[in-house]
Amino acid sequence: MITFFLVLFTLYLVLTVLIAVFQEKLIFHPVRLADDHVFHFQSEAAFRQYHPDLHIEELSFRESPDAVAHGLHFQLPDPQGVILYFHGNAGSLQDWGEVAFDFLAKGYEVVMVDYRRYGKSRGKLSQKALLTDAERFYDHVKALYPESKIHLYGRSLGTGIAAYLASNHAPAQLVLESPYFSLKSLSAQKFPWLPVRFLHRYPLLTHQYLSHVKCPITLFHGTLDQLISCSHSERLLNSLPEGKAVYHEIPRKGHNDIWGSPEYHQVIERIFPASD
Repeated sequence: MITFFLVLFTLYLVLTVLIAVFQEKLIFHPVRLADDHVFHFQSEAAFRQYHPDLHIEELSFRESPDAVAHGLHFQLPDPQGVILYFHGNAGSLQDWGEVAFDFLAKGYEVVMVDYRRYGKSRGKLSQKALLTDAERFYDHVKALYPESKIHLYGRSLGTGIAAYLASNHAPAQLVLESPYFSLKSLSAQKFPWLPVRFLHRYPLLTHQYLSHVKCPITLFHGTLDQLISCSHSERLLNSLPEGKAVYHEIPRKGHNDIWGSPEYHQVIERIFPASD
């Protein structure tokens, strides 16, 4: 029996160390793009038929020779405002850029960010790097727009980053799609038998950030989401004063198909009304 428990304890320690060492590989799933990659989007040609003045500018903010934050700025003449968008944990802006066209059609410019190691962004990943890069992009849009015209949108992994920015600034609104209460609480939910709360290098405490947010908050979550359960949105809602946030539970949708829901688009139409 002593040998059996020693083996179990050894396995437990090994698993704990592996989780601690390789947590980036569990959280982040980047697709890297070559520095000379040219962005082309499926929706772009059709959109340009009606909006030929669309311009897509590449943005790069260099912290050091080896650390570059890259993004895209989808520009329109006379826009209603700008949406600063933080995407999920997989892919790159070559994939996520398609999302911009729905907002462009409503008359909003879109700035999208690739995290370190994603797309054309380079450098070491860390929570500090994620949040510092986000601040650089916020400063970029703030130099172009009053904050009353800046809308923050976070999707999945990006929800904690968008919430952090909203807690430090005064944007027009904050929209969180499939958010987590905190990234470390999500990890603890996935690995309840390991001490991940104490080993997490990316806590991203969304609930704490939201407590300091002054602008309207909208939460979306699919009832069938198996990656981040809708209980996280419910906890976020319950952690805030009544009326501070509005929660929209999207029936029969999971983590990656909320955009296919009429209920989702009805709300989006209200909070991002199209220009005349």
